Amino acid sequence: MDTASKKILLFANRGITWIFYFSFLLLLLSLIAAHDPNLPRAVLTCGISFLAVSLFRHFYNAPRPYERDGVTPLIAKKTQGRFFPSRHVFSAFVIAVSVFFFYPFWGIALLCLGVLLAYLRTALKVHYVKDVVVGALCGIGSGIIGFWLIP
Repeated sequence: MDTASKKILLFANRGITWIFYFSFLLLLLSLIAAHDPNLPRAVLTCGISFLAVSLFRHFYNAPRPYERDGVTPLIAKKTQGRFFPSRHVFSAFVIAVSVFFFYPFWGIALLCLGVLLAYLRTALKVHYVKDVVVGALCGIGSGIIGFWLIP
């Protein structure tokens, strides 16, 4: 891959990741400003979900593509194992579902960006396709279950 393409992929990966962080912050600020009683629900759904997937990855601890297949990741990575499911993609989708609960248009826009992020994580050779698909499905499921279970 040429240097320009690599830089574009890296920039897109970092930029989209920050869009999700910023979106979650904006969601929380909008809920605070509106004195919305669902604020704890949004925080708990995302927080518990992130902790659960992080714990799962810690105990599952499977090797990454660059460990197993000998490919060179396009992101400088030294992390060993703990790759399944993709936590970037999982987090993006649980945030997108949380935003969708309050702002459907923006939630759909974030779901679309999540698909792009999933592609980037595989193109950058830090995840397999199954990692990002499972990350997306678990993120969606976790968001739906969180908003359904947490009063």
